[in-house]
Amino acid sequence: MTNEIPHTKAITLSPNRRQWLVTFLPHILLSVAGYVYAGMEEMPLASMVLVLSVLLSVYLAYQFVYLRSIRYHVNSQQLVTTFGVFHSERNYMELYRIVDFYEHQSLLQRVCGLKTLTIFSTDKNSPELKLIGVRDCLDVVGYLRPLVFYNRQRMRIHEFANY
Repeated sequence: MTNEIPHTKAITLSPNRRQWLVTFLPHILLSVAGYVYAGMEEMPLASMVLVLSVLLSVYLAYQFVYLRSIRYHVNSQQLVTTFGVFHSERNYMELYRIVDFYEHQSLLQRVCGLKTLTIFSTDKNSPELKLIGVRDCLDVVGYLRPLVFYNRQRMRIHEFANY
């Protein structure tokens, strides 16, 4: 049994900008369609459609800023998630609490070269943490697994399964 830390370099990840497009593509198309409709002459309810399109655009802008505010910072012992626009929140997850990983790609994520990594843990605040918009070429699980194993050994945590 070795007590060497497998990785000493901390990494920081953030969702790729293209994830906003993947998540909100229907909303973006609806907003554009609303602007086109409102710009046509003598269309019924054009002013109401314009107001709704502006409100939807403000919502989309907020969601973009929110997505860009998300940071996933992994050091040798913790995964720290930071997020928020008007106020900032941090969630600390001890790496020894991580139980399993699951990677998922929707069709649009595959086209954009992105993925969602779900981390399952015994953490009370976030038993299921989704890292969205991670670039597909990054092997985050390959980076985390040795750290999880090291921290379980360090904390003398053993998992027993009852099958």
